[in-house]
Amino acid sequence: MYQLDAFFNTIISISFTWNSTLYASPFMNTILQNWVDYILNPITNPLGPKYSLLSAHDTTVGYALALLGILPPGDPPYASHMEFELWKQDDRYLILIALNGKYLELPNCNNNIMCEFSQWYKTLSLLTNDQWQTVCYS
Repeated sequence: MYQLDAFFNTIISISFTWNSTLYASPFMNTILQNWVDYILNPITNPLGPKYSLLSAHDTTVGYALALLGILPPGDPPYASHMEFELWKQDDRYLILIALNGKYLELPNCNNNIMCEFSQWYKTLSLLTNDQWQTVCYS
């Protein structure tokens, strides 16, 4: 298996930093839209979702990490998963992101593991590409 993997990586090199916006934007936009809808409209769903599961190919994890600027050295291990947590404290919303159960430091939040959602969102919204289809088909 290792030889086959090495063979394909020499022919088709996967670089998670290459065009991560194009690959990860649809995934991240789904998460962002769910959270923004909840934060802006808590009356329509006062408790919000207790748990949401989004499934994607494990390479999407690498692209999402690169898009967020938190890709650890090397590739994410096979079958990696990410957890996105949205917390409410008084009138503030906070976010935590974990990779395989370990919380990650967020560079756009002074490398803290917990970040104000609004601060994180402002930075992320500059990186995501709502027009990914236009970019893909142009």
